[in-house]
Amino acid sequence: SVDQVVPLEDIELPLAEQTVKTYTTHGTLNASIYPNPTTGLVNVELEAIDEVVDLRIFNTLGQMVDAIRMDPSYGLNQTVNLEGMPTGTYFFHLIGEKGSKRIEQVILK
Repeated sequence: SVDQVVPLEDIELPLAEQTVKTYTTHGTLNASIYPNPTTGLVNVELEAIDEVVDLRIFNTLGQMVDAIRMDPSYGLNQTVNLEGMPTGTYFFHLIGEKGSKRIEQVILK
């Protein structure tokens, strides 16, 4: 259920799986993240939101490889550059200042 709070550290994600998954862990945070899979540039578009969102990108080792603050007063779109990073799976954690959370799995080819 979307209303159920699940700690992010309790979410287990298989490393070898190459399907794209989305996990909404609390509240509603609508976003489009594309293209997925990608060869480098990833667009992140937030939909009608009135809160600042922190985007944190992690590799499969749990290392944060990038962090971006998305403030809707400056626009709802952000382009992330994964070029030069190792191919594989990355996890885009979107965390709103009002408690909404979303995790999107992105494949870098």
